Parts: sequence; C-alpha cells; structure tokens
Amino acid sequence: MTKPSNTLNQAAHSSKATEDEKLLKSPIAEPIPFTQTDTWRVMRIMGEFVEGFEALAELGPAVTIFGSARVKPGDVRDYILRCHKDASILAQPETSAREAIKKVFAPLRPGDLA
Repeated sequence: MTKPSNTLNQAAHSSKATEDEKLLKSPIAEPIPFTQTDTWRVMRIMGEFVEGFEALAELGPAVTIFGSARVKPGDVRDYILRCHKDASILAQPETSAREAIKKVFAPLRPGDLA
C-alpha cells in the first residue's frame, strides 16, 4: 500500500495552494491578434510570392539586369546605355541564350568585370 503524499495533505489541511494550483491560477497573457503572428506573416509572404509568379507567368520572355551601388555617379549614363544594348541582344527571339551571352560579353575587356 502506498503512503499518501504529505505535501498534498499539508496543503489541504493548511488551506495553502499547491504548486499545481498556483500554476493553473497564474494570470493569462493577453492573446496576440492572429494577423500579428509569425504564422500570418509567413502566409502573407507566400501570398505575395504566388501573386508575383502569376504576374510573371503572363509576361513571356524577359530580361532583368540588376544594378550596383558601386557605380560612380559620372558612369551611370554609360551603364544604362550598356544595359539597354545588352537587353536588346538578350531579348531577340531568334538568338539562343548561348549566342546572346557571347554577344553581350564579347566586347568586354578582361578588367571590365572587376
């Protein structure tokens, strides 16, 4: 036969709350609105990806050229003109990707990409 727990009996006789009762009676924090949780944030970002991919699906062949923060202010116009030229080469429907890359990078000198 098992012995009764002394701490439970003492708490019952002394009208003191047990540790479990203290834990269960602790104040509950105010719930966070669902739209401010990480789960909602992930769902929102996923929705933005879906919208983006749906928009790109209807776009057809396209070229994206990213800029650089290292371009000197006086060189910006030259880079913009070069980007337009390269984009027009890459966008030609009869040109394969391999041929377009050769046309785009052929005029460059070895130090141009450094």
